[in-house]
Amino acid sequence: MESENKKDLYFIGILPPENLLAEIKKFKKACMKKFNSKRALRLPAHITLVSPFHSEEEKIISLKSALKETLKKDIAVVLNGFSYFGKRVIYIAVEENKELLRLKKNVDDEISKEHKIKSKEADFIPHITIASKDLTEENFTLAWEYFKDIEYKKKFKAEKIIIFKLKDSGWEKFISL
Repeated sequence: MESENKKDLYFIGILPPENLLAEIKKFKKACMKKFNSKRALRLPAHITLVSPFHSEEEKIISLKSALKETLKKDIAVVLNGFSYFGKRVIYIAVEENKELLRLKKNVDDEISKEHKIKSKEADFIPHITIASKDLTEENFTLAWEYFKDIEYKKKFKAEKIIIFKLKDSGWEKFISL
């Protein structure tokens, strides 16, 4: 029997519009085919606002109205080129944006203050992962050589915050704001 206080795993992010999701998925598929990196294909392209954390479903549902207020206006997001973390993650870079940083802070404040959920990210580097931690060091080198000179610049309005929940089949959209 499941406990009523069962804590599931969630994370909060921003999804680009459908046309960009399709373009970014092509980059992820190239990583899978060329560099044997398929982990990033497990979920749609997104900008993480709050890394995975455990919480109770009721608390997450109660976040809905507070977070909806946090995203009061569309925030301009500019994707510009590729970068990487260490030798394991390649991503599409997001240009620095004060409104996006303010949104991140407001979301962190809300979940910390009202729901005692602490964001693990001290340094927020907005990005969209295309190859994740399953890249070998050799394949990272090959993948970075492939992506580093590709010009990719797109702009979109951040219009939705999504709360994802980990299910048996992987990450799924739980709440769309």
